[in-house]
Amino acid sequence: MVSPPDLFARDGQLAPPLDLLEDPDTDAAPVSPIELAETAKALQETLNTFDIPIVADSMEKISRPIITRYEFKPAPGIKINQIVNLADDLALALKASRIRIIAPVPGKAAVGVEIPNRKPQKVFAKEIVTSREFQHSPYKLPLALGKTTAGMPYVADLGRMPHLLIAELPDRGSRYV
Repeated sequence: MVSPPDLFARDGQLAPPLDLLEDPDTDAAPVSPIELAETAKALQETLNTFDIPIVADSMEKISRPIITRYEFKPAPGIKINQIVNLADDLALALKASRIRIIAPVPGKAAVGVEIPNRKPQKVFAKEIVTSREFQHSPYKLPLALGKTTAGMPYVADLGRMPHLLIAELPDRGSRYV
């Protein structure tokens, strides 16, 4: 986070005070360790059901506010397409509305399965506008959109988006840009 004095001037313009925005909940963990372990076990059992073994102790869990990524190394001889083709079956077995398979994970010899968290965390505007990415962005009109799946603040240039559409799904509180 950037210190508050840096926040009030941008190109000679005064910004509203940040105390108007709600503080982020710093105590909430995206997913409990028990839920992480249960989902990882269910994922591994489902892969075994389809004769796709994984390397022992290769399961990594990366929890973010909205999704959790489970990364693992398939056993030797397993083709990535075998895993990718199981996306719908994995979603059904894990009781997820949808999943995303990243095969391979960039820079790693692993496959990633992104699963939506059962209780997604809120992403607070204050957290994004006080981030270094927003404060030191090169844009004249920076737009705080939220966080990436990696949990990093996502800032875009509003000047390059003259026809931006923002929609909300009322029942879930999800926003789509």
